[in-house]
Formats: sequence, structure tokens, C-alpha cells
Amino acid sequence: MAVLSLLFLDSSLIDVVREKGLPADIFHDRRNRIIFETIMDIGGIVDGIIVMDRLKDDGRLEMAGGLDHLTAITDSFPDIGALDNHLTVLKVKRTAREAIQAAQEAISRINMTNDPSEALSLLEGRLSGLHDPEEQQSVREIIDAQLDVDDRICRGIPVGLPFPWEKIQKATHGIPFASVTPLAGRDGRGKSWMGVALTEHWVNKLGIGILYMPFEDTSGRFAKRLACSIGEYDGFRLFRNPTDQYMKTHHDCMNRLANLPIFMHDTPCKPEEIEAIIANHVKDHNIKGVVIDSFKDIMLPNGENQTSSEGAAMSALVRAAKKHNVAIVVIQHLRDLEDDAWISKREIRGNKVLTQSARLVLMFQNAGFPSEMLSKYGLGDDDVVLEVSKSSYGSKVSLPLTMELEKARFVEKKELGNGGYYE
Repeated sequence: MAVLSLLFLDSSLIDVVREKGLPADIFHDRRNRIIFETIMDIGGIVDGIIVMDRLKDDGRLEMAGGLDHLTAITDSFPDIGALDNHLTVLKVKRTAREAIQAAQEAISRINMTNDPSEALSLLEGRLSGLHDPEEQQSVREIIDAQLDVDDRICRGIPVGLPFPWEKIQKATHGIPFASVTPLAGRDGRGKSWMGVALTEHWVNKLGIGILYMPFEDTSGRFAKRLACSIGEYDGFRLFRNPTDQYMKTHHDCMNRLANLPIFMHDTPCKPEEIEAIIANHVKDHNIKGVVIDSFKDIMLPNGENQTSSEGAAMSALVRAAKKHNVAIVVIQHLRDLEDDAWISKREIRGNKVLTQSARLVLMFQNAGFPSEMLSKYGLGDDDVVLEVSKSSYGSKVSLPLTMELEKARFVEKKELGNGGYYE
């Protein structure tokens, strides 16, 4: 009440509070949340009368405690110099409420599952992420952060997870950190294999820590595909009487995974649980990227409909990416598409939060190749095109690739020359 009273007494303090980016739920009392939201919405000069009139117009005066509660606020007469102290108290109390809620959820999970290990892991992630409400960046901080990115790009320092193909890396500067990047295409055409190929490049060739979440498959099958990509051997031969030498190679490559910065979690879970898992892996293993295969297998939160639930889930992933400064790649399997058509970004249906907030959008094209591309590269049945349909750090580009799914690899195609391909 003291904070609200100060905002009534001195409207210049509204901008001070707004710059701190405080959420309305910093107030525990729902009446005060409504009043705070109204003050922030009005802006400019406010007092008890102006706020009361706005609440009346919005039909929320009674929800905000009515005239009696507004009068009690205006009669508080707190010390203007105590604003920062009052805000600190509110922040501490909000953090305490979140900690209590996290503990209660952990207790409920233990009672339901009788498995304390999972509950403790989620609790650790939630508690490690508790902090004062994030303040909005100042203009100076925004400028400095952007100049840092620009300088890194100019000096060739990575600003995201590097692609294994030089052409697309030069055009885009990689899959950006603090962002969610969709990898979308037709179902069952090789996107999951591309997720494996990208991960092999990061963890094996570059030593970058990656959390892989194969919700659509299992960690065991993902590990087998990753081993085939590392050893460049035919994983399908496992089902066709493999030789002793083949099995030795397979065992060697599988065992190599234990020494690489690759981490797996294949149990489908809710977005907030994913955030907790990411928080733990950033803290314990310093991961830089997350691959989720696939978006449809995330346990969506309750919403008015499928679209709103998907939007809430994607927003949670975006917040996790920004909070922990990791690059998140979400594999999306698109359905109900024409078999022979080039896929547009518009085909990512449902809630548009994914493509609107994404700084990079990858489309996995396996049909409908433009005639110019066909004649230039001689694309066949085993070829695909990885299209960057949106890029904030670079330019759009299309990269023809030959799939070698048995090895979980994608090889860049060269342009047709005289009688063949040329470098």
C-alpha cells in the first residue's frame, strides 16, 4: 500500500518504477495488483480519483477493493525516500512465495509418484532460478549488448551454435543463443536425423555441451544414431547380420559418447519442467544448446484451445532460452501438406508465437524444388534443401544437401559442372 500511495503522491515515480520492469504479481493482494496495473496503464499524472474513475470505466472498482481500499491507500502518507526499501521488501516476499510454491509442488509430486529423485531435480531447478524480478534493460545496456553482438560478428566470434556447412554459416552466423529456432518440415522425412547430425557437429567436432530431448524416440535410439554419425558407419546394418569388425566399431563409437558433452532426457514433460531441466544442465554442465524432438510431444499446459496451449508452451521455451542464454532448436513435424509442394513458413500452423519470436527459422524441404535449383544441383530422391526463411543476424539462404541417413549425415551438394560436380 505504501508503494501505491507514493505513486498517487508523486507521478514522477511511475516512470522510475516502470523502468524496473516489475510484474503486477509482485503484490500479493489481488486488489493491489489491479490498482498497480491501472496506474501503469494510465501513465502520466495519476491520483486516487483518476484511478477510481478508470477502475469504474473498466468495471473493476469492486475487484480492486472499492472506494474504501483506495481511501486507505491515499491516507497512508509514506516517506517518498523509502520507495526503494518498499520495493525491496516486495521483491523478497514475492521470491519467498515462489519458493514456498515450488516446495509444495515437490511435496505433491513425491506423494503422487513416490519417487523423490525427480521431485528433487525439479525443485533444485526451480529454486536455482529464483531471483528478484528481472528489471528491464536501460537504453545504454541495450546499446552495449547489441554493439557486443555486432563486434563479435565482425571478428568472427560465434554468436550462436555453428552450422557444419560453411555456406549457411557465413550467411546466418549460426543458430542464435537466447532464442528458439524451429526446424520444420514434413513428418517422417529426415528432420530428426538432421537434429542428430547437427548435434554430432557440436558435441564431437566442437566440444559444445548439448542437451538432447528425444521425446518422439528414446535416448537409446538417439545415442545409436549419434554413434553412427560420429563413426560414419551404416547404422542400418545392425539389423542385417553385422560382422565382428562392424560390431567393434559400433561398440567403440557408442562408448565414445560417455566422454562427450552430450546429455539426454527423453521423458515428455511440461514446459516449466523443461525450463527446470535446462537450468540444471546449464548450472551443472555449462550446456550451450538444447534440441527438442519434437514440439508436438511436449505436455501442453491447459488452455482455452490447442492454439492457446501451444502458444503458452512456446512462450515458456522462449523465456527459458533468454533466461539461460542457450540456443533451443525445436523440431516441428508438419502434417496435412501437399506431397510435392515447397513448404512455406505459413504452414507452421496453430499459434504463431513460434515464428514471430524466432530470430532464425529453418525449413526442411524435400519436394517442390524450384526449377532453377533442380538444374543447378541435379537434385534427386535422396536430396533435401535446408532453407533459412528468416534470419536476424544474416541473410536468407537455401542449402541443397544429400541425405545419408544410414550414417546420420547430410552432405552439401555442389553445383553441376561439366560431367559432374565441382568444388
